Amino acid sequence: KEGVDTTGHGLGEASTGGFPINLIMKNGAKSLEDIIKETDNAILVTRFHYMNVVDPKKALFTALTRDGLYMVKNGQISHAVKNMRFTESMLNAFNKVTAVSKDRKKVPSFFGVSYVPALKIDDFHFTGKTE
Repeated sequence: KEGVDTTGHGLGEASTGGFPINLIMKNGAKSLEDIIKETDNAILVTRFHYMNVVDPKKALFTALTRDGLYMVKNGQISHAVKNMRFTESMLNAFNKVTAVSKDRKKVPSFFGVSYVPALKIDDFHFTGKTE
């Protein structure tokens, strides 16, 4: 329908629209440690959990952090932070990527597996926190 050949790495349209599976994202040149060392003030997210589509046309998603959330200050991990919720357009987030790690992580999901590097994203929109 889109005028391109299928790679077989997507599911057909559902109530939220089609979505990709078995993603492999290109890696960058720096280690995650070097990216952290170059960061003045940020939150390091180790994993997002229970991600859901809020608005498919805007690629707006929401999820919670899980299994480690840390404050980065002056190039060092300073302390753990309570879990937080984000609501963010992936289109906006990907346009604000300022660093990509050289190492990729295997991330299994319900429909397949992805290989993704760590991303440093400016102005990521967290909308809430746990008590």
